[in-house]
Amino acid sequence: MDISVFTEKAKKLGVLGFKITQNGILLNEWYSENEIRRNIYSATKSFTSCAVGFAVQEGLLSVDEKVVDAFCDDLPQTVSDNLKKATLEDLLTMRLGQKDAHLMAAQRLHYQEDDWVKKSTCNTT
Repeated sequence: MDISVFTEKAKKLGVLGFKITQNGILLNEWYSENEIRRNIYSATKSFTSCAVGFAVQEGLLSVDEKVVDAFCDDLPQTVSDNLKKATLEDLLTMRLGQKDAHLMAAQRLHYQEDDWVKKSTCNTT
């Protein structure tokens, strides 16, 4: 499989790399720089928004649902007024009202709590 034309276009667009798989078999791959780790903070937002859209379309959830209802088993002992008002839409649009960003890569190494839902809801002001 010749991907040279695609690779040249990817370079001009600033693409970091790609893998092409079919039926679980790696057919080809290319990286702009080999052996380099990058933080790609927002990669999953596209997948999450698609999944939520499908769930809303199927009637499985509403973006108006309260976070405290969706994650009732993961709430802190004291639930702030801000957390009580927060909706799934607030989570999806990153406007939950946290004082600090608690889930950034450098901070993750120091967490005692492995459950990110609990970690996030405990720090909502």
